[in-house]
Amino acid sequence: MLQLFLWHYKCLDGNADAVEFCTHEPYHNVLAAATYKLQEGDRPSRASSILLFDVNADVGRFDLFYHVETAGIFDFKWSPVGCNGNVGQCLLKLMLMVT
Repeated sequence: MLQLFLWHYKCLDGNADAVEFCTHEPYHNVLAAATYKLQEGDRPSRASSILLFDVNADVGRFDLFYHVETAGIFDFKWSPVGCNGNVGQCLLKLMLMVT
């Protein structure tokens, strides 16, 4: 029987639209999440953000280390090309794909 448990949670600043762990060594601990908020009414608008978390289930770590506001994100993928040992390059490639 499969047993699931909640070891940590975060309240995000909007609805989670996309969530994905980094596919590159040594950054498999980096979790990217995209959120969005829609404001309806007389002046409709949307707001989105990209959040990066450092995740380590062995020690219970789930720490936000990067947050940027954007106009709108509907999906993202980590770059299939390596990051040359720099998570900043992975992030830049991720952001270039979604903006």
